[in-house]
Amino acid sequence: MLVLAAFALLCCEGSAAFMASSFIQRLRTSSVRPIQLLRTQMHPHRLSTWRSSSRRAHITSMARTFEFVPYGQKFESDKKSICVDGLVPGTSLQLTHWNGNETPKEYKADLSTDIVLKFIHAELGSEKNKWNDAVVLNNHFDTDGLLSVWIMLNPEAAMKYERRMVDAAAAGDFDEWGLSDWGLQLDLAFSKLASQCDGDKQAYEKLLPMVEDILVNVDDREELWKEELDEMYKIFDMVCDDKIV
Repeated sequence: MLVLAAFALLCCEGSAAFMASSFIQRLRTSSVRPIQLLRTQMHPHRLSTWRSSSRRAHITSMARTFEFVPYGQKFESDKKSICVDGLVPGTSLQLTHWNGNETPKEYKADLSTDIVLKFIHAELGSEKNKWNDAVVLNNHFDTDGLLSVWIMLNPEAAMKYERRMVDAAAAGDFDEWGLSDWGLQLDLAFSKLASQCDGDKQAYEKLLPMVEDILVNVDDREELWKEELDEMYKIFDMVCDDKIV
């Protein structure tokens, strides 16, 4: 009852800035997983997928490019292609958690970000990788999709930020508040920046060059997440202090 009361408060109160984030909008409208809307711990099984980034990694030279394909449209090309997160008809390889996917069994995971991380780890040290020059595709923008694309284009750099990226994707797709604030800060930041763009295609064009900087410096970019996160803490504290009954 206490959790449901807090969830009701989330649905009734909020500032314009609170509503600006797509994550917060889902908090205000979702009818599922109310406990996780307040605070969750990262699923234990995901801990095993966070691989150490300290080991030396080498991936043969990449010539991958990214192409945004609007939802419902087909990729019309003979080029090798990898669809990450969404489902794009006409793609050569799927690395996505969307329903109906044909992602290879060895890469399956709850999040597309984790699927793609498994894929690039399999590429480590590979001398013959037929996907090095593939076109990376997606058909929508969200944090899981953005990070999946960025990982495919920057596999060696991605090794340094695996845990943060999985946390951020879980916050965006599953409304999870992990063991730290990193994931939520990142999802709020990416969502706010994307909301300033004219559509999903422009969001990718603007944010892909910014991903690594935000992964590293999100703590210093409070203008992108602090107001929303403070309001969430306020509501969470009210529940913990029995001020919501």
